[in-house]
Amino acid sequence: LVTKDKFKQIIEWHRQVGSYLKKIDPYRHLVTTSTSNTNQFDDIYKLKEIDFIPRHFYRETVIEDLVKQFEIQKEFKKPYFVSEFSGGTDPRSDQKDVDGRRLHAGLWAAFMTPTAGNAMPWWWDIHVKKFGLYYHFKALSEFAKGEDRRGRDYQFLNEKVTVNLNVKVDVLGLYNRRGAYLWIHDRASLQDPTLPEAPVLPSKMQLALEGFEQGVYEIEVWDTYEGKVVGRDMKTSRQNGLLLEFDSSARDFAVKIRRADAAAKPVIQLFK
Repeated sequence: LVTKDKFKQIIEWHRQVGSYLKKIDPYRHLVTTSTSNTNQFDDIYKLKEIDFIPRHFYRETVIEDLVKQFEIQKEFKKPYFVSEFSGGTDPRSDQKDVDGRRLHAGLWAAFMTPTAGNAMPWWWDIHVKKFGLYYHFKALSEFAKGEDRRGRDYQFLNEKVTVNLNVKVDVLGLYNRRGAYLWIHDRASLQDPTLPEAPVLPSKMQLALEGFEQGVYEIEVWDTYEGKVVGRDMKTSRQNGLLLEFDSSARDFAVKIRRADAAAKPVIQLFK
């Protein structure tokens, strides 16, 4: 336990060292620090000498913690990402997760959150390498190829949607007036590998999204394990809304929505 006086000393040390590094570094490298997975040290990240925020999570509730920490860190208005995560500080926590459910959850949840980079797992050697879980990275890499989320004013979506009277699904994603990334999943089973994998969508689902510009949109449905498109459709936004329809699915899946008509392309006009 860090006392109040000791905590003040820690903050002051970061201020002085951060300031010194910035004075002597002609290449203007970014400066940061590393803290435990509590928010006890968050005042350090308020310092102007600290440029970005890396966070660590060693808990089973990977998705909840990632979303929660994003909400906390955004008040600092600095780049933020998860630099370490796993299902627990004891490596046996992840070794029981032979299919990498929590790894899968952390990677996709991070992409669907307005973070500065993707989440990085800690037990790569005795978990990722041991069980051959690199395909989780490859699938997300294929989904992210050619995508640039910077400067597009994406809003954050974190909802639990009712499919029918007995089934609810989690929807995490980013959207603006011209497109979206969505990840439709069952949060409970991804975070607890001991639970049986129930179908994410036991029946068809309709999802209404509002706030889009009127126009034509391309809808891609992605397999988040194979990293490939498994469905494609064209929809027209009317009265600022899109009505999406998804078939039943045994596993989580991702969706890309992008403006597809001519109005989505920039027009350059030259004036004399």
